[in-house]
Amino acid sequence: MVGLEGSLKAEHGTGRAVAPFVEKEWGSKAYGYLKEIKTLCDPYGLLNPGVIINDNPNVHLEKIKAIKIIGDNTIDKCIECGYCEHVCPPGMSH
Repeated sequence: MVGLEGSLKAEHGTGRAVAPFVEKEWGSKAYGYLKEIKTLCDPYGLLNPGVIINDNPNVHLEKIKAIKIIGDNTIDKCIECGYCEHVCPPGMSH
């Protein structure tokens, strides 16, 4: 996205997936401010630990959630981004 001057998505449940790329998107100075604000507001790291602000460059590759294969092409394409949550089929709501 950097080359396209876009931004990382911020859907519910994707914070760890984008965490390794936030500094690249926002730049080191802004990311430093984000880290300072996070530390000031959450000095013990209790609120969403590792989400968005995460020093692990491989966090997006670890603890990947397995998604059930149901056999319905529409449902099986779901990546649980939350976009269509209000119309999720029964049994698929998050």
